[in-house]
Amino acid sequence: MRAVIVVASCLLSSVVSAKTESVSASGFKVIHEVASTADPAKVWKSLGRIGRWWDPQHTWSGDARNMHIDLKAGGCFCETWKDQSVEHTRVIWAHKNARLRMLGAFGPLQAWGVSGVAEFVIMPTDTGSTIVFTYNVSGDARFKLDGVAAIVDQVLGTQVQRLANHAATGSPDAGR
Repeated sequence: MRAVIVVASCLLSSVVSAKTESVSASGFKVIHEVASTADPAKVWKSLGRIGRWWDPQHTWSGDARNMHIDLKAGGCFCETWKDQSVEHTRVIWAHKNARLRMLGAFGPLQAWGVSGVAEFVIMPTDTGSTIVFTYNVSGDARFKLDGVAAIVDQVLGTQVQRLANHAATGSPDAGR
């Protein structure tokens, strides 16, 4: 029975493609494409509930429930806890159920003065939707961004998969 549940959860969302391109000391581009059985409206709703699916290991507070995102231009993808807060990105384009584009630098990239544009594009399919996530990063070559591209790719790929899982099942973890 457990095997059936695991196989079924894998069918709810699956990675279609993942790649990192244009990698150099001064920047890179991360692309993840994930299929989900959730329709675009469910994916959008889950996107707005970021504290329910973002991996808490990749937060500054250690608790994803401290994260929130306002799905409109000027909206903040922020994290607030105790006497601290951080703006991860700022929404620069929101098209309900279709596209969310944000400007900002995730994690340690922020301290390096890096510029990044993150975008979720949600496309309807016959079986639900496809989520395409891109993150374009550029900055000072002294920081050797090519050395962190693979790590950023892995972390953000995990987040996109967790979003797809949450939209399809209500849980960010496959198999639940």
